[in-house]
Order: sequence, then structure tokens, then C-alpha cells
Amino acid sequence: MCAVAFDLSSSLVEHAGVRLLSVPVGLLVLTAATSCTTRACTEIGAASGVQFDFSTLPAAGAPWQVTACVQDVCDTRTVQQADVPSLFVHDDALEEGAAVPARLRVVDAAGVTVVDDTTSVTLSRYQPNGEGCEPIVWQAETIVGADGALQQVEASS
Repeated sequence: MCAVAFDLSSSLVEHAGVRLLSVPVGLLVLTAATSCTTRACTEIGAASGVQFDFSTLPAAGAPWQVTACVQDVCDTRTVQQADVPSLFVHDDALEEGAAVPARLRVVDAAGVTVVDDTTSVTLSRYQPNGEGCEPIVWQAETIVGADGALQQVEASS
């Protein structure tokens, strides 16, 4: 929010029988040179964390028991074949430029561990509402490769 304060004093002058309003030249220059801009921010929410994509796993193994961890924060879920094969682990303790461990463990319906891997991910700054707008969060994305290894990918957000 911005405001401009100035003196609005003026006087009436008569010129050739016509009364004119005299406005100080400084006021006109000030008005022309002053602009007040505000940033309009949307209200898209976001959270710091790591996205785990395990869409490369064969659907025949579902339902999966999935445990994903970022540092010491873990989330465990049962993922059905019809579910989106990904999991986001929210961690507010993540900070700018940090490299943190990300671990994914997936056990299939037969009880066989099909993925159990840890990788280091480097967090990227993400501002869903644009520069100068909140929130500012730190995120990374991972995917299970064809070889079953967990690897960081470039963030799509």
C-alpha cells in the first residue's frame, strides 16, 4: 500500500476576464511522476517437501505398501492399482539449497520388496504465486528408474 501526501492549495487568478484555477506546477509534476504499484498475488498454497514418483513399477504388483522419507519425516501408505503412483512427503524443516536424504521403500502385494533405495536430493525454491508473493517453499522430485533406483529429476513445478 502506498500513499502520496501533498499540498492541494491553489488560488483563483483572473486572466482576460476569466477566472482560472492556479495549481502549482510542482503538484502537476509530482502527480505525473508518482506511480503507486501494488503486486497482485494469487493464493495458491504449497508446502516444502519431496515428491516420490513410482509410476514405473508394474501395476501387477499392486497394492503396494509404500514408505517414503525425507530426512527423518516419513509417510507410509497402501497404494492401490487405481491410485496415482506417487507420494509427497511434507517437511517444513527443509531449507534453501539443502541436500537431504530421500528414501523410498515399496513392498508389493506378495510381500516382496521391489524398491528400497536412498538418494540425496537438492531442494529448489518454489513460489507458486510468483516473485514477491508468499509462500516460498523448498521442494525436490524423485522417480524410480527402470533399474529400480531412486533418482532426482528436474522439478516440474
